Amino acid sequence: MPDTFRLRYNAPTLPTLANRNAESGVGNWATVGNHAVSQSNTYAHGGTYSFKVIATDAGDATTNHAKLPSANNHTFVSGKAYCITLWAYTADVDGVALTIKTGGVTSGFLDVLTADTWTALTFKSSSLSGATDFLLWASDAKTFYFDDIAITEYVELDVLAERGMSKPDSVELFGGPQNRYKDGSMQDQITAFRRKIWVDCEPVTSTTDMKSILYWVIDNDRTVDYLTEVNVPMCLENTEGFENTWDFDCSLMPHYSFSLLEPSVRTTFPV
Repeated sequence: MPDTFRLRYNAPTLPTLANRNAESGVGNWATVGNHAVSQSNTYAHGGTYSFKVIATDAGDATTNHAKLPSANNHTFVSGKAYCITLWAYTADVDGVALTIKTGGVTSGFLDVLTADTWTALTFKSSSLSGATDFLLWASDAKTFYFDDIAITEYVELDVLAERGMSKPDSVELFGGPQNRYKDGSMQDQITAFRRKIWVDCEPVTSTTDMKSILYWVIDNDRTVDYLTEVNVPMCLENTEGFENTWDFDCSLMPHYSFSLLEPSVRTTFPV
């Protein structure tokens, strides 16, 4: 199976999810039954706070869960492909299995298998519909934390070749000017880099997928998921457009190629 390059976008009518993190308190998240929700600064994925849930027993979709009311959730459009991601954390060495229900669909178990590590949990569906509550629960008595919920539309492309994202084989360097001295010596002050990423994907034949790629391109908050990285912001290095082109160097099949740059410089390679 080829690796998958997931393009995530907020296009063009997708609203912003309220209460996606705990920086301003619990907000509209509600305790239902045996799942008590609170704001915590013990652990945080982004910022200073996260949501803490103490589940004294197994949760369910009816009387025991953490709930964000429908008025504060997305109104899902039937037939569109949605990707929901949240970051979860537990100190329990046995991990925790969480479940999401929203848009009329219940996810399978979303497992946090490693203690003391923030884990990205992803729920994808093309069957979400309407204005519904966002429910989250644990499969048994656990204390867990969650943070930075994202709901986006997406398209997934199979990767033929990739450079610059998974390995440090294509970077742009940043730093001060290079100095040349009278004795012929040189000094530079390279201090940071950004990844220059090129991805070549398999043929795209669906008009719906082609539209999704276009919506991703025109979204200034566009992100990608690839391998272990989730919701990585990307800028377009090539802004002249993308074509479902023929590339005789790789194959005799039409496919999409993307030339991308990270928007921010960094001093450590992320993977």
